[in-house]
Amino acid sequence: MPLELLVSAAVAMGDYGAAATRLEELRSLAAVMSTPPLRASVRLLEGLLAAGMGDHEEACDRFEDAVDLFTGCRAPVEAGRARLELAA
Repeated sequence: MPLELLVSAAVAMGDYGAAATRLEELRSLAAVMSTPPLRASVRLLEGLLAAGMGDHEEACDRFEDAVDLFTGCRAPVEAGRARLELAA
């Protein structure tokens, strides 16, 4: 999903404002569509943004949520990515 890539790239570049803006767009989309994989992606990206900004407790909470949601919708690769972020 392009918004997911934009958020990830912005976090990697340290542009947290752009990441937050794109994440808000994705949240709006998730509010309308409300599918488990999309909600899980939002949680993973919230965790990446929180970790990038130094809020590690919030990041862990979001990564744990992402693992649960991805596992629940049988997305093992994505759940594994969330677990790796949780372990970092």
